[in-house]
Amino acid sequence: MRAVPLVGIALEAVKRHPEGFLRYYDKGNSFSNAANNFLLANKLRTKESTVYSLRHEYTARMRNGAVPEHIQRHIVGHATDVHGTYGAFPDQSNFDDRLAEMAVHMGRVALPFDMDVI
Repeated sequence: MRAVPLVGIALEAVKRHPEGFLRYYDKGNSFSNAANNFLLANKLRTKESTVYSLRHEYTARMRNGAVPEHIQRHIVGHATDVHGTYGAFPDQSNFDDRLAEMAVHMGRVALPFDMDVI
């Protein structure tokens, strides 16, 4: 399991829906289907792109935003690269500091949003 802080629209959505969205809990395919259909119906994606494409988009935004590579890998769930754990988070002793560091970087690349969409 990995911990990733919420920022931007994700944080606001959880504040408004603190119990989460139980109909999607542990049902990734159901969420992907519903999200893909919503994005397509609202002209927010093409038939070639998918919800998974958002992960690639976010990775590119982090790279363009100069987010350190070890933080990028942690946020999107990639394994450490060939260099092992150089620059990675070495232990659990500074968990809160690590989350705060990730939140700062993620906040820098968060997109603006309209609160009315939540």
